[in-house]
Amino acid sequence: MAYTQTARWLHWLIAAGIVVQFVLAEFASRAAEAGRLLPQLALLANHKSVGMTLLLLAGLRLVWRFRHPPPAAAEDTTAWQLIAARATHWGFYFCMFLLPLSGWLMSSASAYSVSWFNQLELPDLVGPDETLKEQLQFIHESLAKGLIALAVLHVGAALKHALWDRDDILRRMLSWPAVAASLSVVVFGTYLLIPTATSPGAGSRAQADSAVVQTSPDRVSPQPTDIPSWQIDYADSYIQFTCQQAGAPFSGRWLDWQADIRFDDKQLANSSADVTIVTRAVSSNDDERDNTLRGVEFFDVEQFDTATFVSTDFKTQAEGFTTTGQLQIKTLRLPVEFSFSVTQTESVKVLTGVATIDRLAFNVGTGDWRDTTWVGQFVEVQVRVSAQP
Repeated sequence: MAYTQTARWLHWLIAAGIVVQFVLAEFASRAAEAGRLLPQLALLANHKSVGMTLLLLAGLRLVWRFRHPPPAAAEDTTAWQLIAARATHWGFYFCMFLLPLSGWLMSSASAYSVSWFNQLELPDLVGPDETLKEQLQFIHESLAKGLIALAVLHVGAALKHALWDRDDILRRMLSWPAVAASLSVVVFGTYLLIPTATSPGAGSRAQADSAVVQTSPDRVSPQPTDIPSWQIDYADSYIQFTCQQAGAPFSGRWLDWQADIRFDDKQLANSSADVTIVTRAVSSNDDERDNTLRGVEFFDVEQFDTATFVSTDFKTQAEGFTTTGQLQIKTLRLPVEFSFSVTQTESVKVLTGVATIDRLAFNVGTGDWRDTTWVGQFVEVQVRVSAQP
């Protein structure tokens, strides 16, 4: 008696997916060792996507197994062989569920949200936590080693039954169409996922090269005004940003910035804003990503230690106000529109606003990072300024 066709297809497709997973993980490890961060990011994103697919297939396989029990063991099967076979099978299920779940948890703890092939964003299971990340990484790697050991044992036992015992154990799971499809998944899956991860697409490259590039003159300053400067409570204020990475958003904030805000909704013509951000003080809850943002491909903090936003053009709009100021990053200064509202009570006045910035226009992300497949082109900046009334 053989396994059902569904069970056989799920078996071989899951096996193929596991092979692809180990290939992607190995290529990602090599990319990291070579300092090729964008290929590493893309390979790990595809690794996570395949992992989520395997988690779904494992769930389907387990449900199918409960509804369709496997064939009975051969009459001459000894007790120890039966125990070993059952332990191996349930060990596989244990790893097939806990491996992707631990990877998902580890990614969440690393402040890297998971998406399914850049199409479906999955929720974070935990918040950023460096200690938890290290613990989950150890668990994930240990489970991977355990899965390899089980696979070697499983394949060895199958070959023993086929070549030594010459029984029908292996034939009960064989389905040549499923085997052929699984081999295709391994070959074409690795071919499609690895080149996509290591070379930017032509469309993305063309879009990036069309970005506006202007050389900035000296830093601008707002005109003097009689409006008093806001007394900002920096502990209750922030400048943060959100961008897409591998199909899921990530957020960060600037930990060191100063602002001279002189805004009065009754004197818009005399209002001004002058903001200076220390570029090195970026935090996205991941040291590797923060170091990348500080590097020459992004903010190049060793050469350009600040970014500035200066505006003197304020207007009313349907819900609040808008201003088009000059944003200067590295050698570029370009106009950026900032929409905001101001609320005030007896104890505090609060400005909240948002702006969308084209990072390519400011050469934030050069070289391979200009490809928008893995890092989004547009960055949303959210601002909250709390001050004394």
